Amino acid sequence: QPGRTDAQLMVARLRSARGDYQAAIEAYTQAIEGGLQIEDVLEPLASAYIGVGDQAKADQLYKDALTKRPNEISWLMARSRILIGTLAHTEAIPLLRRVLAKESNNLDAHEWIAGAYAAVANDHQALDHYRRVIGLDPGRSYVYTRMGDLHYGMRDFQDARKTYEMAIDRGVRTAEAYAGLGLAEEELSRYRNARTAYRRARDRDPGNEIARKGLQRMRSKIRPPRRQPTASESADRGRRMM
Repeated sequence: QPGRTDAQLMVARLRSARGDYQAAIEAYTQAIEGGLQIEDVLEPLASAYIGVGDQAKADQLYKDALTKRPNEISWLMARSRILIGTLAHTEAIPLLRRVLAKESNNLDAHEWIAGAYAAVANDHQALDHYRRVIGLDPGRSYVYTRMGDLHYGMRDFQDARKTYEMAIDRGVRTAEAYAGLGLAEEELSRYRNARTAYRRARDRDPGNEIARKGLQRMRSKIRPPRRQPTASESADRGRRMM
C-alpha cells in the first residue's frame, strides 16, 4: 500500500516539524509495520525518540542498523553524538575511529573524538586531534581554548599560555580564554600579566569565578608601587639629615 505509507510518512514529518515527537514515532512505526524498511526512516525516527528524551532507544536503533551496514558514516556519527551527549565517551571513541578510517579529514569526527579523549583523560590523543582540526580548518579558532585547557591540565603552563594567546589573537576574546590565560600566567609567576587577563575575563563576564578568585589572589601577590616622595618631602628629609 504505497499510498498509505506515503501518507503516514507525511504525517510523521509534519508531527516532527511541529514538535509532537510522540505522534511522529507512532506514524513512523505504522509505516514500518506497513512494510517500510526501518533504514529508510532511521534518522528521523531516532530524532523523534531524542525529542521525547529517549536517547537509549535512539542509540539502540542506530546500534541495530550498524550491524547491517557497519560503515555507514552518517549513522556512525549520529550514534557517536548520542553517546557523547550521554557521557558515554569510551563507547563513542571506536565509532569515531571507524569514521576517520574511512574519512581521514572529517572535521567533526576529529573534533568530537578529541573531546571524547579529553573526557577520558587521554590528553595527548585529544591534542593530536585538535591540531588536526586547526590544520584542516583554521577558522575553528575556538579549539585553541580547548587545547589551552588541556596544556594547563597537563601542567604545561608555557604552552598553555601560548595557546590561549593564539585563541585571543584569532578573535576568541571570551571570558574563558582570558581566564585560562590568567591561570597560566599566574603559574608562571607573571602576576601583572595574570591580573590583566583576569580583569579582561571579568569585563566580559562579571560572574566568572576564575577571574574573581584570581583577582583576589593577585592583591596579595602584587605589591603596590612604591610612592615617590614629593619635592617638599625630599627637602624636609634633606634638612633633617643636615
